[in-house]
Amino acid sequence: RSAADLRAPEEWYPKARLSRRRVIYHGGPTNSGKTYHALEALKRADADGGGGVYAGPLRLLALEVYERLNAAGCYCSLFTGQERREVPFATHASCTIEMVPVGRRWDVAVVDEIQMIGSPDRGHAWTRALHGLDAREIHVCGALDAAALVERLCGITGDAFELKEYERLTPLTTERAHLDGWTGVKKGDCVVTFSRDDIHRVRREIETANEDMKCCVVYGQLPPETRAQQARLFNDEASGYDVLVASDAVGMGLNLNIGRVLFRQILKYSGELSDEALDGTRLSPVEHQLVKQIAGRAGRMATAFSSGGGGVTAMDARDLSYVRAALAAPNDAVSRAGLFPPAEILALFAAELGDADMGLGDVVAAFVEACDIDESLYYVCGQDEVAKVVKKLDDDIRLDLADMLLFCTAPCNLNDRFAVSMLNAYARARAGGGRCGPNVRLPKGRPSKLSDLHDLCSKHNVLDLYLWLAFRFPETFPDS
Repeated sequence: RSAADLRAPEEWYPKARLSRRRVIYHGGPTNSGKTYHALEALKRADADGGGGVYAGPLRLLALEVYERLNAAGCYCSLFTGQERREVPFATHASCTIEMVPVGRRWDVAVVDEIQMIGSPDRGHAWTRALHGLDAREIHVCGALDAAALVERLCGITGDAFELKEYERLTPLTTERAHLDGWTGVKKGDCVVTFSRDDIHRVRREIETANEDMKCCVVYGQLPPETRAQQARLFNDEASGYDVLVASDAVGMGLNLNIGRVLFRQILKYSGELSDEALDGTRLSPVEHQLVKQIAGRAGRMATAFSSGGGGVTAMDARDLSYVRAALAAPNDAVSRAGLFPPAEILALFAAELGDADMGLGDVVAAFVEACDIDESLYYVCGQDEVAKVVKKLDDDIRLDLADMLLFCTAPCNLNDRFAVSMLNAYARARAGGGRCGPNVRLPKGRPSKLSDLHDLCSKHNVLDLYLWLAFRFPETFPDS
């Protein structure tokens, strides 16, 4: 068989094929309790049977489950790309999806946001978890979009499949009229916009229009710890922070006591440059599913806003019509699961090609062209992300294929010039066989202007990258 034969990816995990697993799909919208019920099953995992493991898409989610399980009396360790917290006598583990151990036995596993199995960037990580987890019972949580696909995959692996559907626990109401000005903002509101600079602009405008209001901010380029701290301030009624201004980062990973979601705009930048370089030509409407995910955060159960439910509106009448249509639109089914070949398979394929000078990008492109795959169930994903990183790395850096693949999956903001320059420096150090420190100079004082804050976020991203690399290449990056 050729190394490009992907017709039976479930056979990459022989331990998981030795027993018939029970897969329970907890499906429903945001704020429906689906994840809560899965985590309750995780708490009951039998330590003698292997204990329990959680796998989620974000470090914030893994950290939240880690804290929740330990608070409930379950000894739980934490494993993410950048952090390891090994708890003595741990029976449970909480992980980001790429880090979940598939080589050992578990009693109960939880795989969160299962609809991301169709993601063009990371879908392969969910396919790996679903096929590879050696667990008596696997609880998968997410939108119902992927239920039919997961059931088909369970049929191939011979696993039992059970579907549990959930309804939203509190009502979600779209308001009749758009909001006309910032004086209409009230306590518990979350204003959503999609540019980092616009988030800070909106914060200033709201605080100017409402002298008694203070705003928290959340967006993807802030460190996870900072986002969590801003969420705690917003959720604390005594903090003095009443309003949240955020990007689509609020759609996942943070528990937020939001009463109403206000869309400042529904256009999002879709290019590869920074989100500040908005020229009006690279903007496209936010996908319906993302509108649902963000709007669904309003009216969370067991908060001050749960009795009356959540509200949704916009700052423009046309945007409100779009939001209303998005919430009413049916979800597209996730029909295929993402696959990406492990480094070992890519190395075998490269050997079959017989061209020692061929770079990783060309090897992956050739693999995608040549691979034999069941296109009714799977597709090769992640190759675009590899190509983007390869394009950013200097041509004269010579890494072996396995190392280059790891660098291509490292958490680096490719729109940030400083981060890309440091990615090249770290790759060059690895290729040269030397040792390398972080080489990041931090400012001595607090940021006094917005550009200082952006600079801090950039440097945090590079330190994050260094930590990630240090766990994989400790001999090259020893200063973790």
